[in-house]
Amino acid sequence: MPIILEEEAERKWGAQTCLDQLQEEAGELVAAISHYRRGREGAAEELIEELADVAITLSYGFHILGREKVEKKRAEKLIRLCERLGIGEKGNRDETPAGE
Repeated sequence: MPIILEEEAERKWGAQTCLDQLQEEAGELVAAISHYRRGREGAAEELIEELADVAITLSYGFHILGREKVEKKRAEKLIRLCERLGIGEKGNRDETPAGE
């Protein structure tokens, strides 16, 4: 049976620590986006690094909370996004996301 990284991380560090790590990486991603938008030197590489870190730790959240539950919610949100973009049968090109 293959070892699944997310299972091994949860076994070694515990669910709370894995979620803490995801939260920390998400915060670092927010800062990296700000640096990139302000044109800070080296910000593109920083942003790439933080995106990679978030992608890795995001998988911990999928594992801990239930991949099927997260994927179901993701699919619902993708349908809503397609509708907002006017893609598919129910799309409305005049709708804009809240706050815009």
